[in-house]
Amino acid sequence: MREMRRALLVLVPLIVLCPVVASAQYQVLHDVQGSAGGTASGSHNVWFTAGEMQIFYKTGPDNTVLPGFWQIAALSSSVEVAIASFSGNLSNGAVELRWTATAAGSLDGFNVYRGEGENPDRFEKLNDEPFGTSGTNIYLDESALPGRTYTYQVGGVQGDREFLSFTLSVDVPSIPLTLYQNYPNPFNPSTSISFYMPGPDRVRLEIFDVQGRRIRTLVDRQMDGGRHTLHWNGVNDAGRKVSSGIYLYRLVSGKRSLTRKLVMMR
Repeated sequence: MREMRRALLVLVPLIVLCPVVASAQYQVLHDVQGSAGGTASGSHNVWFTAGEMQIFYKTGPDNTVLPGFWQIAALSSSVEVAIASFSGNLSNGAVELRWTATAAGSLDGFNVYRGEGENPDRFEKLNDEPFGTSGTNIYLDESALPGRTYTYQVGGVQGDREFLSFTLSVDVPSIPLTLYQNYPNPFNPSTSISFYMPGPDRVRLEIFDVQGRRIRTLVDRQMDGGRHTLHWNGVNDAGRKVSSGIYLYRLVSGKRSLTRKLVMMR
């Protein structure tokens, strides 16, 4: 028994803990186990862990791990992790997601999923086609609304299979009426101007020159709350191109007014 305990201590650096919600992100390349239970012969091995549920290692071409909990396991080779890290933070009013894939060389790309709340009933895919490469990948969710909690998940695509990451919840704090810096700035020939409205209201967005003369009205109507983006192509209300220089854009909603500068370069 003492010798067995020593053997277990040697295996500690190789401990792999896999919660049920994250088990789908692992591929087992070999079917050798050290100390977590017995095995059954055949192309599909069943591992019995002490006091826990069964774990099915499909060896062969599929190399899939079905849900379960891993005890101390000494694998004859490394476990390939599709999504090694996954984090999120707020960036200019949007949710910026970052993840690293150690198995990205064998993946065709990634999908990003979002559900509302900490325990969503369903997830929606935010991207149209799989994207991303090896190393660190970034996705900016600009449709996230302030005052909401979202739960995200990333899936690594490999053929007709998908390896899902663990879930990540992000609280987006409530914010007041906000006017963001235009992008790009300086610009030529067009730029995007975004703003956030905490609720529905009449809104007006106008462009002025440095003398305070209004040269273009981009919008003047009732709009729903949330984030909105408008585009200015550098022409005035008469349809003529304006000259290079500094301009002001002003957002008016209710009793509040916000102003920023932009630069037009021909």
